[in-house]
Amino acid sequence: MKLLFSGGSELVTLDINREHKKLIITSAQTGGLPKEVPFSFLFDKGKEKQQEEETDKLPNNQFKIVIIVAMKKAGYTIMGR
Repeated sequence: MKLLFSGGSELVTLDINREHKKLIITSAQTGGLPKEVPFSFLFDKGKEKQQEEETDKLPNNQFKIVIIVAMKKAGYTIMGR
C-alpha cells in the first residue's frame, strides 16, 4: 500500500508491504529518492515490537487508519492512498 502525506512544504510517501515487512520512504530526508528503511520505522521508538504485534492483527483498512493518525500527530496530512 502506498500513502502520500504533506507536512508544511514536504511530501512524504510511505510504500508499505505488510506481508514482507518492507517499508520504502520517499521524503526530503531521503533526497526525494525512495529508500528502504526498517519496517519498525512505522512505530514509536521503544514501542516498536508491541505496536507491530498489535497492528499485525488488523486488516489493511484499519492498519492504514493507525498510520494516518500517527502521521497526523507528527504534523502530516494524508494526500492520497
